[in-house]
Amino acid sequence: EDLKRDARALLEAANRFGCVRLKLAAESAIVYEGIAVSTAAELVLFAEAHDCALLKEVAVDFFVDRAAEVMASEGWSVLTESASTVLELTEALARRSTSLEREETTDDIERMRVVTLRRKLDDKNLEVDGSRTILVKRLKTASS
Repeated sequence: EDLKRDARALLEAANRFGCVRLKLAAESAIVYEGIAVSTAAELVLFAEAHDCALLKEVAVDFFVDRAAEVMASEGWSVLTESASTVLELTEALARRSTSLEREETTDDIERMRVVTLRRKLDDKNLEVDGSRTILVKRLKTASS
């Protein structure tokens, strides 16, 4: 828990001062430490607030895998205050149940996972920080 808490504070400071590499390293540390039922909802909101695309993707995936448990957690009541986030999680559940989940092998930018988007952007020497929406837009622009 201390590492996660420190990584969050470090990420917030890095984000505030525009230290992209430090922000991405802190984001990776949070992801590496793992997500728990008790922190999943909170991490979705944290990731949204700080444009942490990878953390959000992993937290949403965790929610999809363990939705009932996350919805019973204390953090869920805070998350439900964001209608757009609840809608996004509902859509993620629907994609999973209809097998429309993104696949790593696709060439469709819209369906790529954050890690793939970041790698392709980095290969083009483009900025790799930002929300998933921003990363997709950036890669589409660079590819056209």
